[in-house]
Amino acid sequence: MQRFLVTVRVFKETLDLTRYGEGLQRIFFISLLFASAQNGIILIDEFENAIHTELIAQFAGFIDELSKLFNTQVFLTILSTGIN
Repeated sequence: MQRFLVTVRVFKETLDLTRYGEGLQRIFFISLLFASAQNGIILIDEFENAIHTELIAQFAGFIDELSKLFNTQVFLTILSTGIN
C-alpha cells in the first residue's frame, strides 16, 4: 500500500500522514488538488471543516497563493457562522 510519509525536523522518525489529525490531512489533500487542476477550477466544500479556527485565515492565504501559482480558479463554501 502506498502512503504519504511526513518528515518533520522535531521528530526522529518519518510518520505516515494518517497518523496526523484530520485537519492536516485535509490541508495536504487540498494542496495536492492544485497540481492536478493546473489552469482549471477547484471546488472546495466546507472549507473550514476540520481546520482549527485560528488557522483558517492563514490557510485561505495559502490557497490564494496556490491558485496564483497553478493558475487555478477556486470556489469554496463556508458553512460556519462564527468565521470572520
